[in-house]
Amino acid sequence: MRNAVLIPALALCVPAAALAQQRDARVNPPLAPVGESSSKAPEAAGAIAGGAAAATTQPDQRPLSGAELFSLGSFGGGHTYLLPSFSFTQGSSYRDGAFNFRGNVRGGLALHRDTAGSQMALSYNTGAVLDNSRRGFGFGAHSLAFSQGFTLRRWTLTFADTFSYLPASAFAFGIYDGIGRPNIGSQPNWVPGQSGGNGSQGGLDPFFIPDQSVLGRDGTRYSNTVIGQAAYQPSARVMWTAAGSIGILRFREPGFIESNSGTFRTGFNYTLSARDTVAVIYGLSMQRFDGGSSFDNHVLHLSYGRRVTGRLAWQVAAGPNFNVFDTALQGAQRRASWSTSTHLTHGTERGMIGLGYTLSTTGGSGTFRGARTHWVQFTGGRQLSQQWSLHGEAAFAHNRGVSELNSLLLQRTSATWRAGVDLGRPVGRYMRFSVRYQLVREHAGCPVGVPTCSSPSGRMRHNFGINLDFSKQFSPRPIELD
Repeated sequence: MRNAVLIPALALCVPAAALAQQRDARVNPPLAPVGESSSKAPEAAGAIAGGAAAATTQPDQRPLSGAELFSLGSFGGGHTYLLPSFSFTQGSSYRDGAFNFRGNVRGGLALHRDTAGSQMALSYNTGAVLDNSRRGFGFGAHSLAFSQGFTLRRWTLTFADTFSYLPASAFAFGIYDGIGRPNIGSQPNWVPGQSGGNGSQGGLDPFFIPDQSVLGRDGTRYSNTVIGQAAYQPSARVMWTAAGSIGILRFREPGFIESNSGTFRTGFNYTLSARDTVAVIYGLSMQRFDGGSSFDNHVLHLSYGRRVTGRLAWQVAAGPNFNVFDTALQGAQRRASWSTSTHLTHGTERGMIGLGYTLSTTGGSGTFRGARTHWVQFTGGRQLSQQWSLHGEAAFAHNRGVSELNSLLLQRTSATWRAGVDLGRPVGRYMRFSVRYQLVREHAGCPVGVPTCSSPSGRMRHNFGINLDFSKQFSPRPIELD
């Protein structure tokens, strides 16, 4: 029986405007509004789905062309918060016709500091995934992430770094394990639409994050992403942004494709009204693989966004993209296609729903040397009664190779599904009890002449569990240090 090490993916919101750390749903659970007169002014909020107290929200100020997706709003700043959390899950996993014990224990500590002109977020998480399958019994868990934002008159500057270490693709982790999201011990109040089914982390645009939407075979991997963003607002209606990231995806076991990535995006935003924004965006994604192959992806998008504080956050972008592939056998090739993305979060008095869809050229998740990726995700939460709440998710990703050393491998495909549900209620002031179920499935298609796929065709796993969460988030406020 062997042990492996797991560091869960830590989602890190990288703000393009001030008050970034106050947007974390575990420190500030989502609000259900009672009304809105203008998206430029704070408003009173009603009951929070998940049981936290009412509070005042501020409009989301993230630029449409930035590195973050829109949110429903944020709490007011000017405070320092400390949020400890702990969670334990015990259950079973059904896979390959057999039941195995599967559980986890997780703990986290998050520090959020907001002062005039400066915002900082620091998070550390640790734990273990317990599994007596053929991979071993225990997987240690650690993660660390940091972000710092500055506001200097008309400029906003943001820097962030996030690191993850996983024994399998990030796509496999969802409601059951509670990892792959911010503050792994604080699962129940996650924001629908803000989690990472395709490798996107905590509200970051998937364009900036190394893709992990292919399950493939299990293998320990680590990924690190450094992001920087500058936003300049010369007038009330106009904003210019420039954002870039450097990322790596590495594997401990052989047989995977390691990659380095660099992304850049710039855009001009124009505010049509208090709720509506349009933008023209140019993006460049550069992928470099072991073995010498590479590709560059140029993207030109027209984008529209609409925000109603506490109720609606929607953005959509579409346009052409141009790929330049370079492989040892095929040389340089140029192809033109199109890409699109849309993300919607809708809040009601009793819950929230989130929808997301992207079509783009990605790094291939360590299985392909570049892939044409379709990804769609649904997340939702609803307060069923004064005590009981229900959270659910479903995600699907389809990948097809676009650049391979062997042209036969271009016919390979991978389709992955993930779905889960969490039903629970608070027990006391700082604890929540819930039952959880998760389904994970992958189907890999292989071309004629290639005897093996990256993963068994039709692999499926069911996870069942009983979960206990202990967190200060279930009280009216987290620990306030000032």
